[in-house]
Amino acid sequence: MLRPIVKKTGYIIISLYFLGLFLPSYSLNTREFEEVSNQVIIDSEPPYLHQGEEWADSILSKMDLRQKIGQLFMVAAYSNKNKRHNQKINGLIKDYGIGGLIFFQGGPVRQARLTNDYQKKARIPLLIAMDAEWGIGMRLDSVMDFPRQLTLGAVRNNNLIYKMGEAIAEQCQRLGVHINFAPVVDVNSNPLNPVINDRSFGEDMYNVSNKGIAYMKGLQDNKVLACAKHFPGHGDTDKDSHKTLPSVAQDYTRIDSLELYPFKQLIESGVGSIMNAHLYVPALDSLEKRASSLSKKICTDLLKGELDFKGLSFTDALNMKGVSQYFKPGQLELKAYKAGNDILLFPEDVPKAIRVLEKAFKNGELALNELDSRVRKILQLKYWAGLNKKQKVEEENINEDLNSIKHKILDYHLREASLTLVANHRDLIPIKNLRKVKLATLSIGSSDINTFQKTVDQYKKADHFFISKQATPEEFRLLLTKLKRYSHVMLTFHKMNKSALKDYGIGFSSLGFLKKLQSHTNVITVLFGSPYSLSYFNDATHLLLAYEDTKTTQTLTAQALFGGVRTHGTLPVTASHIFPMQKGYISYPPFRMKYTFPEYAGMSSEKLESIDSIALDAISDKATPGCQILVCKNGNVIYQKSFGYHTYEKNKEVNNEDVYDLASITKVAATTLALMKLYDQKKIQLDSTLKHYLPEVRGTNKENMTLKDLLLHQAGLKGWIPFYVNAIQAGKDSLFSKSYNDTFDIRVADDFFMRTAYESEIWTAILESDVELPAKYRYSDLGFYFFKKIVESVGGMSLDLYLKKHFYDPMGLTKTTYNPLDYQPIDHLVPTEDDKVFRNQVVHGYVHDPGAAMLGGVGGHAGLFSNSREIAVIGQMLMNGGEYGGKKYLKSATIETFISKHKKGNRRGLGFDKPTLSDSGPASKYASYKTFGHTGFTGTCFWVDPKYQIVYVFLSNRVYPTASHNKLAKNNIRTKIQDIIYESIEN
Repeated sequence: MLRPIVKKTGYIIISLYFLGLFLPSYSLNTREFEEVSNQVIIDSEPPYLHQGEEWADSILSKMDLRQKIGQLFMVAAYSNKNKRHNQKINGLIKDYGIGGLIFFQGGPVRQARLTNDYQKKARIPLLIAMDAEWGIGMRLDSVMDFPRQLTLGAVRNNNLIYKMGEAIAEQCQRLGVHINFAPVVDVNSNPLNPVINDRSFGEDMYNVSNKGIAYMKGLQDNKVLACAKHFPGHGDTDKDSHKTLPSVAQDYTRIDSLELYPFKQLIESGVGSIMNAHLYVPALDSLEKRASSLSKKICTDLLKGELDFKGLSFTDALNMKGVSQYFKPGQLELKAYKAGNDILLFPEDVPKAIRVLEKAFKNGELALNELDSRVRKILQLKYWAGLNKKQKVEEENINEDLNSIKHKILDYHLREASLTLVANHRDLIPIKNLRKVKLATLSIGSSDINTFQKTVDQYKKADHFFISKQATPEEFRLLLTKLKRYSHVMLTFHKMNKSALKDYGIGFSSLGFLKKLQSHTNVITVLFGSPYSLSYFNDATHLLLAYEDTKTTQTLTAQALFGGVRTHGTLPVTASHIFPMQKGYISYPPFRMKYTFPEYAGMSSEKLESIDSIALDAISDKATPGCQILVCKNGNVIYQKSFGYHTYEKNKEVNNEDVYDLASITKVAATTLALMKLYDQKKIQLDSTLKHYLPEVRGTNKENMTLKDLLLHQAGLKGWIPFYVNAIQAGKDSLFSKSYNDTFDIRVADDFFMRTAYESEIWTAILESDVELPAKYRYSDLGFYFFKKIVESVGGMSLDLYLKKHFYDPMGLTKTTYNPLDYQPIDHLVPTEDDKVFRNQVVHGYVHDPGAAMLGGVGGHAGLFSNSREIAVIGQMLMNGGEYGGKKYLKSATIETFISKHKKGNRRGLGFDKPTLSDSGPASKYASYKTFGHTGFTGTCFWVDPKYQIVYVFLSNRVYPTASHNKLAKNNIRTKIQDIIYESIEN
């Protein structure tokens, strides 16, 4: 059952780092999402305070007054501006000895070059800083973003937040950045806040503190200084300090107990720096229009006195209108310094500001010993950051390093852990029984098929609709008429915003439409936007909040709706009485495959890429026109690609949705499944003989064959019988017709129908065929002709309908079917052979095997069609002990019985093939003895290895245009690919 999380949690502040609770790797672990009371206050000073004292004093002793003043300034730099800007920065470094730079917009390589250039020119190395709240992608192009802090506020395990701090520190270190102006620890208590909003962890001061400490520790434990901002708390404002001076109207008691709480906790946990905000806070300093960043009462008496902060304090950017509209350059910096700020950030006129400060020191207005104290602390920070030695940012591979796969894995974990399920009437989410689902998606605010919709199709084929937020009432009415015919509609809101004044970009026509649609069908609403927007959706019956509209979030959200991933998030803010803070449902554990990337499952992308070249070489060598390849590890689809074309004429490229003739994979993905189900139900016994189930075999040399021996291919049967050759010899014209009628009603191919009566001749030929005695292992199709009869006799319906009812439909497998032309367009079906002997046409949409074709396309040994994804689902179900999608299909004991090796000298299981554990076998030499699966004549294979939790599917039409060659087997293409899969497993 789903568990509502609607509670207040008592928090104690602790650094998980010190408790050793951090996960050693990025592999998925249940603890990634568990709620943890993870914070105890640890009395700790900023990490640099007692480092590099001798070095700092040595540098300080050689500095004149102007050089000391220069260390107080951190100037804005850009890597996307012209030479004039770069020359200006060089001049400030050379002529005024500024202490540091804060980089804004640009690109990684350009910033690296400028950093190296600027550091060369600096007499005292520069502190380099960035606003990188959600990673350096916040400022730089071509770099990934981590989630915004409000998204992170929904994450229950702060260990992940620490890891993000660690990862962002790694990005900063790689780029030569020493300070990250993060985390934001403002408690966003005002939903109308235009500037903090999604930059805050939320409205719960405990949650903000816990996550702020985790983020801070992640940075500082990895030698990047954190900066808690915006002191004394910018969360309860409705104005933007970039544009004006916001006011905080609360009384002292409220500010002390709420706004200041996170700052107190971070100070006691050792935060290295704090940024003073441009706010008017009359409860702390009543002088009218005095910004908190310019107030000695706030910056010195409160922060450094009462709160005992020993680290460095920064002003917020001094070009912001919250202060710059009241004071001119020079006077502004003087007031900021007097207030107690150690570093003056983003001054508009450095030369003028330095002259004003220099004059104040010389005339005694400012104390020189105080300047020395502040500069010494800055130098100690530089020593801690490694600036006592020359630093150079390596430009080579910088983009790759900043976008490393482990960072992408972490981003995936964070976004997955944030997904918040806030309404789930009758536990509809995740969707379980797909057989009863007729599905549509509606994208509001997006006009092209998106990642969410593509991911939905991986689980259940849906019809996709789009509509503009500005659509007319008539357009919504027509859409309602179409959508109410579906049992389920997934309605997603895109291109939202965080502004309440702009209604979060929802559109009121959309809300009215949603209400009407809900009265007709099951509507699952997904918001890719602000949690505050939930206030507009109090009547929603099924609602998932995804926070951000990224491709990663879209695919994870779709997977959550089908049980591929689990929802864990809790609301970081209160949107309404229906959606209070900390509300969120933990959904069922994942019960369908997840779609992700190799490293997430502990595999190497780089090694798996060599599969591409093997596939392309095979196509170039004409071993096959094209193929599909899928690899699943630990329930995660981590490689799913298609190569080549349907035919060598190259008229149509293969895609992942195309359907192949599986050939003998039918034996295990169809017939053996049905037999396992009947065995589960005790309707068949493996030691029983054929005559027990099929009266027509009594008196023949087949009557005492056991089901077990037939499944092991050791009953003495012939390998196969060329029924089509027999039919041609018996008189093709009398047995086949170009048109359908009551006499010729077995469709074998286009305009090619077999006489109904000849099916009995096929059966007679099987019954009268020779048997080898004593029986020994010989691979044979004939046993599966008998199994088809048994399933239909005992199961009470045709083999194809039995499988459809008991497996394929409830599993949501729409591509897995016999006679696919009855269900799918022909252009989705890959042709097999150009048959010039029997059917005299390209076999397209009909089973390649002539025997199965002469049974109307439904054979126990051949006839099944599918794509790689759906065969992988079957494999995963078997590996899961018979469970998939929240439903139990087979008993685990039954599966174990069928997939196990049974006889000495016979590698096979019951129906399933097994590896030989040698280089000459059908599977990889690395495959474990537990591995089971099958290969197919058309160029297919399907292997499941429970030991390594791997499902591998390879599908091709290597028989096109002719089956006479078999380069695919001769060159070991399928096995070579499987070898790479094992070799790509890390550690």
